[in-house]
Amino acid sequence: MPLIILIVTGLIIGFFLFDDYGASWDEPDLYTYADQSIRAYSIHDRISGQFSLDSLLGPDNLRLYGPAYLIFGRLVVNLFKFCLPGVLEIDLWHLVNFWVYWAGMIVFYLLLLRWFKPLVSLLTVLLFATQPVVFGISWIDPKDIPFMVLFIISLYFGLKLVDRLSDAFRDPVLVENRNDLLVFKKETLRKLNIVCLCLISLSIIIFLFSPTIENTIRSTIMGMQERSESDLIYTIFHNLARQSQTVPLKSYAGKAVSIFYTFRSGLTFLSIFLTTFSFSLKLFPLWINRLIFLIKSVNASYFKKGIRNKNIWTLSIACFFLGVTTSTRVLGPLMGILTVLELCRHFRWRSLPIIALYFMGTVVITYIFWPYLWQDTIQRFIDVFIHMSDNPVSVGVLFRGTVYDSKDLPADYLPWLLGVTLTIPSLFFIITGFLIYCFRLVSKKIDIGTWIFVAWLMIPLGYVLIFRPAMYDNYRHFLFILPALFFFSALSFDSLLNIKKSYLIQVLCFVAALSGCLGIVRDHPYEYSFYNSLVGGMEGAAGKYETDYWLTCYRELTEQVNRNESNANNIFVAFVPNLVRYYADKRFEIIKANDPSYPPDSLLFLPLRREALYQYQELPVAYRIQNGNVTLCLARRVE
Repeated sequence: MPLIILIVTGLIIGFFLFDDYGASWDEPDLYTYADQSIRAYSIHDRISGQFSLDSLLGPDNLRLYGPAYLIFGRLVVNLFKFCLPGVLEIDLWHLVNFWVYWAGMIVFYLLLLRWFKPLVSLLTVLLFATQPVVFGISWIDPKDIPFMVLFIISLYFGLKLVDRLSDAFRDPVLVENRNDLLVFKKETLRKLNIVCLCLISLSIIIFLFSPTIENTIRSTIMGMQERSESDLIYTIFHNLARQSQTVPLKSYAGKAVSIFYTFRSGLTFLSIFLTTFSFSLKLFPLWINRLIFLIKSVNASYFKKGIRNKNIWTLSIACFFLGVTTSTRVLGPLMGILTVLELCRHFRWRSLPIIALYFMGTVVITYIFWPYLWQDTIQRFIDVFIHMSDNPVSVGVLFRGTVYDSKDLPADYLPWLLGVTLTIPSLFFIITGFLIYCFRLVSKKIDIGTWIFVAWLMIPLGYVLIFRPAMYDNYRHFLFILPALFFFSALSFDSLLNIKKSYLIQVLCFVAALSGCLGIVRDHPYEYSFYNSLVGGMEGAAGKYETDYWLTCYRELTEQVNRNESNANNIFVAFVPNLVRYYADKRFEIIKANDPSYPPDSLLFLPLRREALYQYQELPVAYRIQNGNVTLCLARRVE
């Protein structure tokens, strides 16, 4: 029943609210990046020789962010466009973003069921899902919210993998027998050595003659027009290169050389791997044979007849979601590490073959869904990891009335913002739950498996407190730690409902869990700018903290201008004019505001962010968007 309630609620909320929210600062570029990433899979461009990954993904640093979610989102949005032709595309994106967020809440509920009763799990999910900040961001953020959702899903299926292994290893199928260890005969080893020698010799020859081979390939393709149609090489080339009449032969020559060097790298890797394996059999026969025995035992247990398909599916799904999580944001492997540690905690050395398969499957999925990594994979992944671990973006951040550089924020930036942007009831349940967890841990009354939530929270939080990476837009980059934080609130609900089982207690818990709805209703559609009563709400936070930092108010301002403006033809927009182009009538020309003076009878859009609201005060205010007593953005008329 709770699961049905969550599903129906998410569907209804999505349908009724999806067209209320304005586009956010990053969305135009991200959705363009989605289209670019999909074009990276074009077979036609590759065959024609017109494919260039670097030029396709553009000069923007978005390529450093994995596009997996954006690719899937674009496909769903295109489907919705076909079904709902009259709806703005940006609104369809918001609908997809929210439903993905709500799907994450449903999986979070299923995850909590491992430790808590359905009622406790439902209350925890409602408390989390109705946090105004998270609810508001869920519509307009196609980066951080999907990553949080995928983080939850990766853990859920990672633990499902642990469950499947528990079932498979319950009864040992094989017992190690020393007589079975010498599995390689001398004849087999001799053949393996011959193969290694041949591969090494071929690799050396290809490496030494690489310049000659490259020149031969280039000259053969460049001289293709001089060959007769009956020539075998000419026939093969034109069967493979069907666009050779329109695409320059130079492009085909470059592509062929690239394929040659890829083949050389693969052959070298295979040679080194087999040679290392061959020497290991001679130097460490006992360890190699034990490794083979381990693989056999796992194969006999995990992939035995009757449960093989189910186990393969579980492993494949776990690999898929961890790979998609990683190719959405490079921090994804953290959840993989936590899953691996849980596997080792349960099964120790017996989990090694499954961990290897888990790792390889994740790598393959990550590679498939992150086009930027298709070239120079290892180096680029390292570059991305370095970039993301210390975000080099330097912008001004308004915090407690002072503008700080995003690279030099106070140490308490993240904890403080969590304290003033989450609802008061949620803070009470989280803090109380943390104390309950500590008490149960000391008294050894807590499920040791819950360590994974503590690690999920404390590793990123510790990293922020110690290394103080650049942060901006409040704490959106660390939204993925919130599910772990709200896990502690489940302990509070569980303890409260166990004190006295009465309907009054249950009703009070539901009221507390849904308390965030008051903030959602009051601040709609700017819920992500919510601040609690500790700082006086949004009105008290304005001028001291970031509020509408994504400029979503531009939608409401533009719609107001569409309805009422009859004089102005030009609209000059501060920061991101594309946010206005989504909604402006075609009679307006939208221009970025970057000049000190503007022509008469124009409108100038200015937001609260970065104090742009207080610029050009000599110009009269023509339109204004407010949330309560807080002006989020306004339009000044140039006279």
